[in-house]
Amino acid sequence: MAAESSCIDRERHSSSDPNKPQLCSILGATKPGLEVNTNGGETLQFNDGMLASIADDRPPSVVYGKTYAKWIELGGLTGEYGRPLCDERDLPDGGRCTAFEGGHIHKNGDKIEV
Repeated sequence: MAAESSCIDRERHSSSDPNKPQLCSILGATKPGLEVNTNGGETLQFNDGMLASIADDRPPSVVYGKTYAKWIELGGLTGEYGRPLCDERDLPDGGRCTAFEGGHIHKNGDKIEV
């Protein structure tokens, strides 16, 4: 188990903007145990998503919803897409994109593209 001062632990306990949804309202209940990734960084699993970092000194990225389901289908952390590099970002066409070490997953409404 990682030290209390890990990047994911800091993210979980940091004060946040009251207008932003709390992690647990997006991801559901946390599953026990902060895990150290074999290829660096840490992971905290939730019922409906995951917080993952690529290094102990980098902030974690959140993956959830349809993007999370597609990423898990593609192998998750140990698949070809690997660890997430950022949170979901807005795209000019109204869609959303999450960048991973091995590619991007784009979402627009119910449509998911890799």
